Amino acid sequence: MLKKYKASFLLVLKHALVLLILYILQALVFPWFGTAVQPMLLCVAAAGVAHGEGSFPGSLFGLFAGILTDSALGRPIMTFTLLLTVLGLLIGYLSENWLSANLPGYAASCAISSLICIAVQALPVLLKHGPPAALGLTALIQFAVSMVAALILLPVIRRLTLTYRREGRLSTRTD
Repeated sequence: MLKKYKASFLLVLKHALVLLILYILQALVFPWFGTAVQPMLLCVAAAGVAHGEGSFPGSLFGLFAGILTDSALGRPIMTFTLLLTVLGLLIGYLSENWLSANLPGYAASCAISSLICIAVQALPVLLKHGPPAALGLTALIQFAVSMVAALILLPVIRRLTLTYRREGRLSTRTD
């Protein structure tokens, strides 16, 4: 019985460590380079975890990733918190029922999540100033950078989700 709780605690600790590392990269390291386009690491990670683990773990990971994304971007506290929680729930549900557990399913989950996060991030600019000419190009570049980040994060997310499946908590998914 104690071994089960220890394994659960270690799994939560691994997820928290991944969240912390990605938050540090997104909030502190990438802005230091001074580029206009930065990957949405926490958004991609939330989609990857939801795709690999299901709706409930995906929504919990999305909740904490959203809180950290809001603080990293200096947004009102609820924007990405609600968005990534709902995305984690929806992507997790889709992956449990319709999406395949392989690379194309992961890429589709990350692409959908990235597009929605980029659109939500650009929405205040669109509402305040109208569509600037460079916004489309910037959004396209940010999407490409986020997808490259998704491929780079694939081994980390895959390792987390395999640990989760090995412990038998996700009985609806098969490898």
